[in-house]
Amino acid sequence: MIIGIEAKRIFNNNTGLGVYGRNLLRGLTANPKISEIYLYTPSKKLKVECNQKNIFYVFPNRFFIFFKSIWRSIFLGFFISKKVEVFHGISGELPFFISKNVKKVVTIHDVLFMRFQKDYSFWDRWIHFYKFKRAAQISDQIITVSEASSEDIQKYFKIPPNKIHVIPNAFSFNRNENELKKYIEKLPYVVCISSYLSRKNQLQIVNIFLETAQQHELNLVLVGKRKGEYFKKVKEVVLNSNFAHRVIFKENLKDTEISDLYQNAHFAVYPSLYEGFGLPILEALVNHCPILVNDFKAAREISEDLPVFFDTNNFLDLKEKWFWMIENYQFQREKIQKNVDKLIEDFSIEQVVSKTIEVYQK
Repeated sequence: MIIGIEAKRIFNNNTGLGVYGRNLLRGLTANPKISEIYLYTPSKKLKVECNQKNIFYVFPNRFFIFFKSIWRSIFLGFFISKKVEVFHGISGELPFFISKNVKKVVTIHDVLFMRFQKDYSFWDRWIHFYKFKRAAQISDQIITVSEASSEDIQKYFKIPPNKIHVIPNAFSFNRNENELKKYIEKLPYVVCISSYLSRKNQLQIVNIFLETAQQHELNLVLVGKRKGEYFKKVKEVVLNSNFAHRVIFKENLKDTEISDLYQNAHFAVYPSLYEGFGLPILEALVNHCPILVNDFKAAREISEDLPVFFDTNNFLDLKEKWFWMIENYQFQREKIQKNVDKLIEDFSIEQVVSKTIEVYQK
């Protein structure tokens, strides 16, 4: 089978859609059912370690050198090779002018811009809605990462459920076995890794930490890019408390550093109000780190009962689970160690790529 992929995110995004695309590409190049892959990208900043033998790169020609975004979103269809049997838009959109002879597959990870509109400008919401809805309607098949996201796609774009296929994100499971502690200043600690947006809800964790700080010796490590209004709000609360010296802000960590943080933590916290998937939950579990998670649907889908869940609308429930984790984190770690292998198998690159190829073949 010969496929084409809209590959901008693969070569230009370090996280999120970039990770998804690179894992997909590694798996596809290793699968004998895929004979050739055409990668369409306006630029190529990142290197992907995979079998390059049957990969062909397509970039904008000189005419579009200053209009790369227009080339990608509108005119790319004219540049798709006639050999391509399936074209896969991996970031929620499909270009115009794709030949009718080419099957169109689109991956829509989530529609958070509809659920949490305050986190997006009017213009961003409008652009996202138009691109995603159009792609969902003109595609032959849709891939999404959870049943929760599938329900959202049906609700907001009026798409029949038989067109949508739930395939979770592939995940590269590389534990750092060195147990290094050089990346953290103070032990013991709780870690929360997430970008600073209101729906990510770090403020609730800061509040429970500060309220209970006199009753335990833990520190709090918050990891995420230190920018935006929500970060300023979180930082202000911390600085105005008596325990600012026990809250550590970090950003721009390498994968090995994140692995170290998880492995050496008492436990992790993921208080996000809602996600289409929830990759940090898997990152914690594969590093055998107990994790306290807000009880949203996708979190239970991807992790079953390995996290400890709390109700973000019930502060007393959070407080109870917080102290339970402090007392029982070692018990929870042992539970994860005994059961995480099945989770790793479900989210392996091989498993996810196999299911993706089945969608290509429909």
